[in-house]
Amino acid sequence: MLPIPIASIDWKTLCNSAIWRIAPFVPDAKNPDAEKGFRDALISETVVALAKAESRNVNIAFVCNDFVLRTATAERLKADARFACYESLLDFSSYIKLTREKLTNEFIKKIVKRAAEKFYSEEDPNCLLLKEDLIAKLEINRSHCEMPDFAPPITYVSSVPPIRITGSSPLSYLAPIQNSLFSQSVFPTWTPDTRSRWVIGPQEFQNVTGDRTYHWKTTLTYVRKYSSTNSVGDAGSGSLEFTFGDKILLVKFNVFWKANVKDDARFHNVALESTDFDGKEFRPPTDAERQRFELNVAKT
Repeated sequence: MLPIPIASIDWKTLCNSAIWRIAPFVPDAKNPDAEKGFRDALISETVVALAKAESRNVNIAFVCNDFVLRTATAERLKADARFACYESLLDFSSYIKLTREKLTNEFIKKIVKRAAEKFYSEEDPNCLLLKEDLIAKLEINRSHCEMPDFAPPITYVSSVPPIRITGSSPLSYLAPIQNSLFSQSVFPTWTPDTRSRWVIGPQEFQNVTGDRTYHWKTTLTYVRKYSSTNSVGDAGSGSLEFTFGDKILLVKFNVFWKANVKDDARFHNVALESTDFDGKEFRPPTDAERQRFELNVAKT
């Protein structure tokens, strides 16, 4: 745990950044009228202070999955060739494996960046994803990208059931429900969003074979949101509805590929080696997944 460099922080600049929402001070994605960033700013200040205080010729890696914080810190330390940022532990593991090949920090940063571009670039029709038509190949087996056939029932036992009343219902009907124990098992009917998406994971370095053949693994994740509201009874012209919120279907595939990497970090002879299905989950999304996959209710 590094101490916050309180004495050396330029508080005037920090306050100015907060007022004008300069990164890492940004609007809160969940509440655009609010702000976030003070804690991130302190983390960034701590990382920058460490890098400036470190006089040895050693590599410094900052692992952070917050895009704004990561890029803001990288911008402040872009002149320091020893410093590099990584989005995930997988990215960092690639860095560690590449250092074992006795490569320089500058060369590692170049090939990790170019590996991502060679796997997918919207402007490059020869990138691996587009050239091999990978999405179409992975979607051939549609059963992988479908919700599990069986979803267990949800049972509520409560003195106040999680329901809303639609239509017209007399108050005499509502009173006994609110004053008695309520138990109901429901099999949710999940309706998919009209839009699904594919998410590209980091390029994970595997090993080097021969003199220059670098092998990589990239995870592709199919993401689709499902929502459910089930009617479970009625009262006169009214009905009881359970609202279960939403869940996401996550289907993961591993893509193994290789490329010949020259001394100047250019990639040649990029080729697909194999793909495999790595399992799927059907569960409520975390807050981080809502932000990463753009699953906010207002945007969907």
